[in-house]
Amino acid sequence: MKRKLLTALMVLTMVFTMMPVMGVPVYADDPHSGKCGDDLTWNYDSEEKTLTISGTGDMYDYGWDEGTTFTATPWTAFNAEIEKVIVGEGVTRLGNFAFSAYSDYLVKLSEVDLPSTLITVGQYAFGGAGTDVGELKVVLPANLKTIEYGAFTDSAIKTISIPKGVKKLDRAFEGAWLEQIDLGEVEELVDFTFYQCQNLTSIKLPKTLKVIGACVFSFVPLKEVVIPEGVTTLGEPDEYGGMSAFSDCPNLERVVIPSTVTYMSEMEFQGCEGLKEVDYRGTQEQWNQLTSGIAADSPFGNVINNPSIEKEYNYNEDSTSIEGAEVILSATTFTYNGKVQRPSIKVVGGKILKEGVDYTAAWSNASSKNAGKYTVTITGMGDCYGKTSATYSIKKAANTMKVKGKTASVNYKKLKKKTQTLGRTKAITVTSPQGKLTYKKVSATYTKAKSVKMSKKALKKYKKQVTKKITVNAKTGKITVKKGLRKGTYYVKVKVKAAGNANYNPSAWKTVTLKIKVK
Repeated sequence: MKRKLLTALMVLTMVFTMMPVMGVPVYADDPHSGKCGDDLTWNYDSEEKTLTISGTGDMYDYGWDEGTTFTATPWTAFNAEIEKVIVGEGVTRLGNFAFSAYSDYLVKLSEVDLPSTLITVGQYAFGGAGTDVGELKVVLPANLKTIEYGAFTDSAIKTISIPKGVKKLDRAFEGAWLEQIDLGEVEELVDFTFYQCQNLTSIKLPKTLKVIGACVFSFVPLKEVVIPEGVTTLGEPDEYGGMSAFSDCPNLERVVIPSTVTYMSEMEFQGCEGLKEVDYRGTQEQWNQLTSGIAADSPFGNVINNPSIEKEYNYNEDSTSIEGAEVILSATTFTYNGKVQRPSIKVVGGKILKEGVDYTAAWSNASSKNAGKYTVTITGMGDCYGKTSATYSIKKAANTMKVKGKTASVNYKKLKKKTQTLGRTKAITVTSPQGKLTYKKVSATYTKAKSVKMSKKALKKYKKQVTKKITVNAKTGKITVKKGLRKGTYYVKVKVKAAGNANYNPSAWKTVTLKIKVK
């Protein structure tokens, strides 16, 4: 018997020794946690479906290196279920492919919390992430300095603000589901930054921008683009006439080009069949110099020579660009009051501009009184040119519902024969509710009539049964008094709530006490 036991132990020892060679993962400790940086650890909570990164310093890089070696993230086993990532204070860099769906199928990720200490987002850190859930929500911290190559490509990111410390974006959002972006103080948009962002219909380029590289806005459904003063390069030179910044943008109708641009590719605006207007912020002579040498049969040459595409030139050195002006609203938030509410406007473009002289203001909704967001569009006139806009909102008001309990009577003789129902208005007064009402009974107590003869024990037992004998309909507020209740006064506590509507918030639950006299 001892020999058989010894043999069995030896076999088990050999099996466990061979497991790493056979490709079965071996975890020294808990498979839900481990190391992901010299001074960083990770932990996965399977119940909350949350991955947490803790510690200080940079995260390790994952994915493919410069050769063909692939390194999986240590939480790969959970990538199919991870919904949230929390990166703790102290972490300074997210590693390459850290939360990417390219290598590890992390497609259910919907929310990411990043620390104020984060300086760098690594290559493809969020590539393809969140595409199974519809939106990836990420707020980048103010201290961030670098977003590396391809960080958010093909991801479900829809809205994002770039911190002011980030000066360059390199293919960062190619193919992303992006709808809105604040570019902060970015200076350079490197090749393919927004390539095939098919939900991005508008964008405001910052005054700090200097370079728009090749294919940055190719296959993007922009309708209008205002390139700010200071940009020097559109596209990228090559031996075939250059690569364009804007190509295959069939929705593009208007482009504003500053006089600071010194290079444009011959391929610029290829596939932009909807282009109607090119507004150049320089003289005719400067335009001729910029476009000299452009082949007449090239895509940009076709734009230059197409008489149906309107060309405008700004000759006045004292003119003011509305695009660069600051629109100051007297208020950006109002509360609904049933009346039209609009802020006063101040437009500053080196000086305070005058409405009707320097610009016109158009409101997105003439009856701007309902809760919602509103836009005022400022269009230059006279010596001012271009467009800009500002938004404000009208918030929902507090619910005006008021509730009061009443006294209602029920005939005892009728109640002895069958259950009685009281309409809501007989027992509860509700005034000025906004939205559908919901009712909820809290309690019911009983005070017996003098004519009722009961022992203390029987009375105590009866009082416990009262709550079940009186019910309140959650939708209508009708009160049902069940057959068999004794004479006396019943005090019923009821909660009432209004759901709210387009202009009013839901109310809080309000509790009232009503009396039902059975006599």
